[in-house]
Amino acid sequence: MMRPELHRALCGGALLITSTTRLAHDLRRQFDARQRESGHRAWLSPTILPFHAWIDRCWWNAALEGDPPLPLLTPAQESALWQSIIEQSTPGGIVPRETVAMLRDAWSLVHQYRIPLRGPAWEYQLDPAAFRQWARRYISECNRLQRTDAARWPDEAARLLGEGKLKAPGEIWIAGFDDLTPQQSELWQTLEVAGCLVTRLASDDREKGEARFALCTDTEAEFAAAARWARSYLEESPRTSIGIIIPTLQRHSKAIHRIFGETCGVAQASWLADWLAGRPEACPAGPELMTVSEAVGSEFDHLWIVGMHDAAWPPPPSANPFLPRSLLLDRQLPHTSASSQLAWARRVTARLLASSPDVIVSCPISEGEARLRPSPLFGDLPLAVLPAPPPAAKPVALESIEDHHAPALLPGSFHSGGTRVLQLQAACPFRAFAEVRLGAQQPDVPEIGLQPKEQGGLLHRALDQLWRTLRSREALLEATEDQINQAIHEAVIYAFADPRCAAATALQQRVHQIERQRLHQLLREWLEIEKQRAVSFEVFTSERKSTIELGGLRLQVRIDRIDRLASGECVLIDYKSSEQVTSAWEGDRPDDPQVPVYTVTLPEQPVAVAFGQFEPGKLRFVGHASADGLLVGAKRDDDYAARLAEWRTVLNTLAHQFREGNAMVNPKKGAATCRLCHLSSLCRIAERRRESSF
Repeated sequence: MMRPELHRALCGGALLITSTTRLAHDLRRQFDARQRESGHRAWLSPTILPFHAWIDRCWWNAALEGDPPLPLLTPAQESALWQSIIEQSTPGGIVPRETVAMLRDAWSLVHQYRIPLRGPAWEYQLDPAAFRQWARRYISECNRLQRTDAARWPDEAARLLGEGKLKAPGEIWIAGFDDLTPQQSELWQTLEVAGCLVTRLASDDREKGEARFALCTDTEAEFAAAARWARSYLEESPRTSIGIIIPTLQRHSKAIHRIFGETCGVAQASWLADWLAGRPEACPAGPELMTVSEAVGSEFDHLWIVGMHDAAWPPPPSANPFLPRSLLLDRQLPHTSASSQLAWARRVTARLLASSPDVIVSCPISEGEARLRPSPLFGDLPLAVLPAPPPAAKPVALESIEDHHAPALLPGSFHSGGTRVLQLQAACPFRAFAEVRLGAQQPDVPEIGLQPKEQGGLLHRALDQLWRTLRSREALLEATEDQINQAIHEAVIYAFADPRCAAATALQQRVHQIERQRLHQLLREWLEIEKQRAVSFEVFTSERKSTIELGGLRLQVRIDRIDRLASGECVLIDYKSSEQVTSAWEGDRPDDPQVPVYTVTLPEQPVAVAFGQFEPGKLRFVGHASADGLLVGAKRDDDYAARLAEWRTVLNTLAHQFREGNAMVNPKKGAATCRLCHLSSLCRIAERRRESSF
C-alpha cells in the first residue's frame, strides 16, 4: 500500500520518479487504489514516471522553453552509429548485435560513473583501447551531426537546470534506486540547489516478512509449484497482489508460458503474455512475473522468489569488457567484482524479503546432471512444506463443436458506429462480432502530437466551415486572394475551437501551431483543385448525419459532402487524409465500403462518387462518374448503374450476415488481415493454423 506521505505529496502535484517502468506502473496502481478507498470517483492522474521517461520529458521542456537542446539520437540510431564506426575500423568484419549493445552500455557507464577516457589504464588491454578509439570517433560524428544521446543528456539537463534555462519541479520523490550513480546524484543535487524539494523514498525501513525456503526437484517443478501457489491465493482473493520473481524469465519463457497457462487456465494466457513481453499496464489481475531488477521497490501481499541456488545467487560478476578493470574497481561500479557483487546481493536480498509479509524462496536441487544447493544468503530461512502436486488428470474424450454463429439481432437493430461494422464484417466476420457486439476494441495508444484520427477530424471541421463560407464554385472563382485567405483562416480557427484544444499543454500548443500552418496550406492547395472543376456546383450539404438501413440493420452515418450540380444532379464526396484507390469499394468483401454505403442509401442516386484525397503532394479527386466532365479525377464508368446495383447487393448481404450473427473466423487476406488485428488471442487463429499444419 502506498505510504500516506507519498500519497499526500502526489495529490499536491509532486513528481515521482522511479527506477523502472514496472515500478512506476505499480505505484500508479497503488495511488488509484488509495483514491478509490477514500471514496473518490474521479481524480487527476499523478505524475509518476520512470527515470528515462522523465529525462525525455526534460528534453521536450527545454525545447519548449526557448533554448532548444541538440536532438537526441534514438536507440536505433545510436546502435547504427556505433556499428558504422566499428565497420570502418575493421573492413569486412561482421559486428554482432551483442557487441554493439555492450559498446552502448560501456558508453553509458562512462558517463554515469564519471570514468575518464584518458590515462594509461586504457592502453593495457585490447578491448578498452579499441573502445576509447571508437568513442572518440563517436563523439566526432555526433558533433558533425549536431546530435547528443541518452548517456550525455542528463548532464546537459543538469547544466540547463543550474543556469535557470530549464524550470525545476517544485517537489520530486524518487523511488526504487538501490544505488544512485554519480550522474544521478549530481542531477538531484542540482535540482535541490535550483529550489526543488527532493525526497528519496526509503526501502530499508520496512519490516522483514515471514519467509520460508522451498526445495523442488527441478526447474520446471519449481515453476509448477509457484503457479499452483499463486492460483490458490487468486482463488481466495482475485485482486490480491502476487509477485513471482524469476531471474531467468526470458531464458525459460516458453516453459513458464506453458506451465502457468496449464495451471492458471486459458483465461490467464493474456496477462501471462503481457508480463513476459514487459507490458504490466495491460494486466489488471494475476501474478506479476518479473526479474530481480524489475522487482526493485515493489511491494506485494505474497511473493515467491524462484531459482535461488548457490550457482545463481549471488550472480557472478559481469564487468563490461570494453572498460578497464582497474577503473571499474576504482569507481566502485556494481557487478564488477565478487566482493561488490556479494554486497549488492545482500542489499537486494534484504529488500526482497522485506517487500512482502509472506515470502517463499525456492531453488531446484538439480538442473540436468548438476546438483544444486540453496544460496547461502538464505541459509537462515526455515523450510517450507509445499502441498503435493495434484494427481494427473485421467484422459477424457473431447468433443469438438464448431459454432460460428452468435445470437441473431432483431430486424431494425440500431448501430451508432457508422459503416465500420460492414468494413469489419467484410475483413473478418469474427472481428465484427468481437469489436461491435462484445466491445473488444483496442484502446488508442497515446502519442506525442496529433494522431491521424485527430488530424482527420480537424480537416473535416475546417472543410465544413470553409464551404459554409464559399458555398459554390462561382463564389470561389469570384473571391479575391485576400477573401480566400480570410475564409481559410476562419475555417482553421473554427476547426481548433474545441475545449480540448483550449486546455492543451505547452507541447500540444506547439504541435497545434504546426498543424494550423499545415492545414492552412492544405486547404489553399485544395481550393486550386476545386477551381479546375468544369461544371458549376453548390455545396448542398456538409457533414450531414442520418440514419440508414441495410439488410435489416440500421446505421448512423455522417456524409462528408454532397454537391448539387447546375443540372440538379448530385455528386457525393468523401474526404480522406491518405492516398486512396477505388478498388477498395469492389468485390464481395470490400476493404472500404463507406462510399458505396452512402451512395446506395441516398434518396437520389448521385451521378458521381469520389474520394477527396488530401494526401500531401497528391491532392485530387478519385472516383467513378456516369459521364465525362462531371468531376475532375472521377473516371467515366459505362457500367455505372450496374456497379451501384452490385454495391447494393453486396452491402445488404454483409449487413444481413452481421445481423444474423455470422461470426466465423475468416480473415479476407489471411495473415495479412490478421497482422492489423488485435484479437488473435480471442479468435485463437494461430492455434488453428498450427493444428491444421499437422
